[in-house]
Amino acid sequence: MKSNYLSELQSRRKFIRQAACAAVGTIGMSSVLRDMRFMSSALAQSNITDYKALICVFLNGGNDANNMIIPTIPAEWQSYPAARTSVLGDEWEDYMTYLRHTHSLVEETYQIDKAGGFDGAGTAQGKAFAEERLAAGAIKLRNLIYTAWLRSADPVQEFQG
Repeated sequence: MKSNYLSELQSRRKFIRQAACAAVGTIGMSSVLRDMRFMSSALAQSNITDYKALICVFLNGGNDANNMIIPTIPAEWQSYPAARTSVLGDEWEDYMTYLRHTHSLVEETYQIDKAGGFDGAGTAQGKAFAEERLAAGAIKLRNLIYTAWLRSADPVQEFQG
C-alpha cells in the first residue's frame, strides 16, 4: 500500500513544538553537565570522609521546571508573574535591543578579563558578570522560542511577489 507523502509531513506547529522542546532539553542537560563538573571539581579539592549520593529523577515531560515550586510569601508572589516567560512584540527589534545592550558590555568584559576576573576560578566580579550574561542569553532564547511557538499557529500570509 502506497502512503500519501503529504499525510506524513508534520504540521509546522508540531515541528516548532518539537524543536523548542529539543532546544530547552539541550540547554537543561548542558547546564546539568556543567554543574556536575563544578561539583566534581569542588569535591576533588576537599577531603570528604562520608559518602553522599546525588539521585536524579528524570520525569520525561512530567514537569516543566518553571512551576514546580512557587513562592507563597506575598512579597515574592507579586514578582512571580514577571519572572515567567513573556511574549515578544517585534522579535527583530527586541533581539536588536538585546544585541545593542550586549555590545555595550564589551569594554567591561575586557576590563574584567584584564584584571584576571575570568582566570582560574575567577573573581566574584567575573563570576557575577558571567552568570548575569548567561542568564540574560537564556531568557532571551526562551522568550524567542516561546514567541515563535505561539506565532506558529498564526495563519501564513500568501506570498504576493
